[in-house]
Amino acid sequence: MSTVQTSASLSWKALPEYEPRGELSGRLVAWGDPAFQELWDGWIRRFGEFHPGLEPDSFLRGTSTAVGGLYTGVADIGLFGREIRKLERTSWKRIFDHQPEGFAIATGAFDTFAKTVAVAVLVNAENPIAELSFSQLDAIYSAERRRGCPEPITRWGQLGLTGEWTDAPIHAYGLDRDTGTAQHIWLRVLQEGPWSDRAILPEGAPTRMYAGSGGHAAEALVTTLENDRYGIGLAGFRNLTGL
Repeated sequence: MSTVQTSASLSWKALPEYEPRGELSGRLVAWGDPAFQELWDGWIRRFGEFHPGLEPDSFLRGTSTAVGGLYTGVADIGLFGREIRKLERTSWKRIFDHQPEGFAIATGAFDTFAKTVAVAVLVNAENPIAELSFSQLDAIYSAERRRGCPEPITRWGQLGLTGEWTDAPIHAYGLDRDTGTAQHIWLRVLQEGPWSDRAILPEGAPTRMYAGSGGHAAEALVTTLENDRYGIGLAGFRNLTGL
């Protein structure tokens, strides 16, 4: 996917005002990530002022629906909460004989609805660990350790903890691997390496995280870590409350 990006120093105020090049009418349909609902509604509200003949519609049940809507021609716009997968790019190229066009529209955010969620790494409150590198996270959560760690990290002592923590096992709690957050971690941290079988879902977490379930998954993780001194988990900052 080719992604159109602007310089970090370019203010949105420097962009030219939108000027319609004729009247648009008919349906304009978006499929994709439900986190974009508020953003989509804002776009349509403003765009509709220029084109009152438009009939907007949306089906936002998850990023995986975005590609399906575009493949079949049902959707005009796909709203992705993650990077497009290699298989999705390959399938698109075979169907349409060109790569899909992508635009970066939102960046990571803390506690900001309708923006791509920032990722948190959580441990029990009694855990003395101060920091973790991407390489260490890769060695905890990946089966191949593509960031170069020489061995899997399965004990807290391997991360420098001493005393009672030296031989304490690491209980790694993961995410539903089909979610956008898990896909982002897989791409940016695991460097597309396979997830380790040691990474399990927290007890009580939804096995499939559709619209609105991200908060339930985070709640399940927090509850699990409160009762597991040796646990470590991944979640979105926006879904973490009361910590």
